[in-house]
Amino acid sequence: MNIPSFFLLLENMMSLSHLSLVLLVMAIWGFSFVVISLGLAEISPLMLCLVRFFFTCFPAIFFVARPLAPFRLVMMYGLVVMALQFSLLFIGMKTGMTAGLASLVMQVQVFFTMILAVLFLNEKINVWQVLGALVAFFGLGIIGFNMGVQGSLLGFLLVFIAAGMWGYGNMLTKKLGSINMLSLVVWGSLFAWPPMLLMVVYVEGAQSIIVATQHLSWTLVGAWVFSVELVAKSASYYYHCAIYVAGASCRHVKCSMDIK
Repeated sequence: MNIPSFFLLLENMMSLSHLSLVLLVMAIWGFSFVVISLGLAEISPLMLCLVRFFFTCFPAIFFVARPLAPFRLVMMYGLVVMALQFSLLFIGMKTGMTAGLASLVMQVQVFFTMILAVLFLNEKINVWQVLGALVAFFGLGIIGFNMGVQGSLLGFLLVFIAAGMWGYGNMLTKKLGSINMLSLVVWGSLFAWPPMLLMVVYVEGAQSIIVATQHLSWTLVGAWVFSVELVAKSASYYYHCAIYVAGASCRHVKCSMDIK
């Protein structure tokens, strides 16, 4: 954490318990890229995305109340922030982006979030936030350069666009205001898995679903459980709560190395 980030942290009065929780979420999301790689070694990106959101939705949707938010925004959250973002991320990783490089490129969401928050939420950013963002940007560039060419250009572009979808999701979460985030994640998944199912059937054929169920492994089951219970539900819940409390642009400057 740099000096500007430290003062922003004090400014927003984030308690030690909240900070510890954010760090735990960062650790879970950081490891999730390794888990995604393990899952992609077993099944296709589209199938992995379908499974993730189907089991995020069911059976939880029968026990979680519908979010108190406009239907249109919940649907948009499911389609863009969930289905589109993660399908692009998974396909990008499958086409050559390593887990480490993908997690690095996804941090471009910091800058997407800042720009969108200023344009559409009228959030103000100060000099410290701009300087912190620039330092983070150049730092990510140096790290990426030193890592060498570890992925295809197509994979890079797909993950880059996925980062933009993440930035849009941060803005949308802030716009929704005080909302039960677990409810949003669960009900948003209701709009995420049907288009993924259609994509799987169209691209891979309905038979691919049967084949995938017949070749289950403990590695794949473990990847599903981790992605659904720890990442999609628990980590996302606390992360988006932090966005609402701190503000979209401010949140992403002071925690610019969050990993999804």
